[in-house]
Formats: sequence, structure tokens, C-alpha cells
Amino acid sequence: MMSRLRQLIPKSQKIKIGDIEFDIKPLKFKDLVRIVEMSDKENRSEKEIMEFVIFRTLRDSIPEGEASDEELKEEINNLSAEYIKEIMEVINKVNGLDKKKE
Repeated sequence: MMSRLRQLIPKSQKIKIGDIEFDIKPLKFKDLVRIVEMSDKENRSEKEIMEFVIFRTLRDSIPEGEASDEELKEEINNLSAEYIKEIMEVINKVNGLDKKKE
């Protein structure tokens, strides 16, 4: 049985880049904690945090049998800026980070 909090969990969103469809899932709480740790304790750059966010999101979308962590990181590093921008926009939307502050 699930609590009412379940209703607050964002839904995944399907996107198509080229001919490839991805099911982009929201980041988990533990991923958000890791992002805070990276910026506060580890003094990581925004670039490193963005790499982590993209990797975690795509890792949830692409099974490990299709690509190892290292292979996936290498493939992400070889994506064009156009695709990275599109992926980040969807990540922001799925996680509710695209809403403007009032």
C-alpha cells in the first residue's frame, strides 16, 4: 500500500531524439542529496554536476545490458550540444525545475 505522497512523484516523459525514444524518469531523492553533496562538500563545478544529472537520468533510461556505466559516460560526452540541451530541458521539466518563480 502506498501513501498519498505517491501522488506527488513526477511522471516520466518519453522523448525522441533522432530515431531514438527515451523514457526520462525524475531524479530520485538520493540523487538530489548527491547533487547537494557535490556542490557543498566536494566543491564540484556546475559542469560536473550537469554531467552527473544527465548520466543518472540516462542510466535510468538505458539498461546496463545495453551500455556499461563507462560506455554510457563516453557516449554522453560525444553527444552534440543540441542533444544535450534537449535532454536537459526534458530533465528540468520532468523534475519540475522548469517552472518560473513568481
